[in-house]
Amino acid sequence: MVLEFRGTAHPPPGHSAPDVANLSAVEVGLTDLGRDGGVPMLFEHDPAQRVGRCLTSWEGRGGELRVAGIIDDPTTERTIRSGQTQGLSLGTDVVHDGKGLAVFKDQQELSVCARPRRPNCYIDTIDNKKVRNRRTFSGSGVHCLCSALSSSVDAHRPRTPAHSRTPPAPLPHPPPPHTSRAPRTPRTPRSLKCCWLRQ
Repeated sequence: MVLEFRGTAHPPPGHSAPDVANLSAVEVGLTDLGRDGGVPMLFEHDPAQRVGRCLTSWEGRGGELRVAGIIDDPTTERTIRSGQTQGLSLGTDVVHDGKGLAVFKDQQELSVCARPRRPNCYIDTIDNKKVRNRRTFSGSGVHCLCSALSSSVDAHRPRTPAHSRTPPAPLPHPPPPHTSRAPRTPRTPRSLKCCWLRQ
């Protein structure tokens, strides 16, 4: 049975660790993985394991590289449906200028993998059914929710008319500090004590 899929093959530029093979915004828009009938789909970048074809690619609304294709290898189909290998990894050939700068990039294949190196590169739709989504719970969202709940509670809390409110009683003044001291025992003059010792 042939599996049809859609997913993300490359995140928006700047959303992955720096690498010379990463695509810029212009390169994402120019990438065509559906050329010549579609680039091959491999399993973990192994040329000996061709498992399908990538039929088309386009730039997503968030700047990511979106892809669609088919998987016709029964074993890979089962691992994708079970969730074991829903990652997508773009195989990019890079030509350098001898100083480490890329002068040409070309995508020769797209691979199915267990753990993609680039973030959020997964198959998210299988046979037109969504199989993966992302939900976030940020602190600001929780804060907004709490604020909304507090406002709702305050809106339904009974209000006391201003003319019937009793002002709070003044705080009592603290007692004066205790200054009395215990009587001191008179000390014997040192000279008199010396006289006693001489006797």
